[in-house]
Amino acid sequence: MATVDYTFEIDEADKRTAEQIFKALGLTLSEGLMIYLKTVIRKRKVPFMLSLDDSDVTAANVLRECLAGCGLDLEKMREERNK
Repeated sequence: MATVDYTFEIDEADKRTAEQIFKALGLTLSEGLMIYLKTVIRKRKVPFMLSLDDSDVTAANVLRECLAGCGLDLEKMREERNK
């Protein structure tokens, strides 16, 4: 599979926050974004409900849905990373 570099702009504080969340889950920012993109491609839609009520759309809930949608087990990913 050929890969390409893609650059985009993000608020510095948002980037730091996302990195902290992914790190707590045993993932890098790049891995978290790849999970999201693979889920969008596989499902052909955004993998969470968009709403004006943001109580259900937390980063943790979105990531859990993305991982589950990809058939990934977070604990297994953490175990493999720590080997």
